[in-house]
Amino acid sequence: MKKLYFLFILLLIYSNSSSQTTYKGWKNWSSFSVDYKMENKLILSGSLALRTRHKYATFDEGFLNFKVSRTCKKNNFSFAYRSIFEPTETSFIHRINLDYQRDIKINKKNHIFLRNRIQKVFNKKNIDRIRLKYVYKYDKKLKLFIYTEGFLNKTKTPLLLYKYRIGTGLNFKLQKRLKLVLKYILINEINIYEPVAYNVFSFSLKKTIK
Repeated sequence: MKKLYFLFILLLIYSNSSSQTTYKGWKNWSSFSVDYKMENKLILSGSLALRTRHKYATFDEGFLNFKVSRTCKKNNFSFAYRSIFEPTETSFIHRINLDYQRDIKINKKNHIFLRNRIQKVFNKKNIDRIRLKYVYKYDKKLKLFIYTEGFLNKTKTPLLLYKYRIGTGLNFKLQKRLKLVLKYILINEINIYEPVAYNVFSFSLKKTIK
């Protein structure tokens, strides 16, 4: 585990030092979500999120997200709809996500998750996102994770990688059905006219009901 985090830190340093992008500072993401577990193994989810920058002084976007998901053995399938408000837009942005995630179990404490997300933003580009995530179960309450994710612009031929994320964080069980998730994310936007990079601190609470 320590070796893996050491390699992760080296990758962050390399990404920052080798990138020709313009650094844009820190952003802050916060959200609250509720998961409702149904008897037929379906999970209905709703979340409210806020994204800001400049130490919460500047509003970037807010959104409502609704999702239905189902896990079958080691495979998870989900469909989500998101309504996004941005100050620069005259109306709400509508987006849908189709996800497939595979749980690759190494042992009881170590898991690798591979996720493919097809993302459709109405009247804008279609995106294919691929994420590789490693999760370490420290104990019954605490999980640590690291991940990387690539964003492919499907409107380009061939597919163009225009953004990638490298992140780490923790998932802590505050109560039986309440979890706290903290994340640090480095985001690089590349292969565009003005490449940029920025850091994100993410804070979220997740409530489960039955």
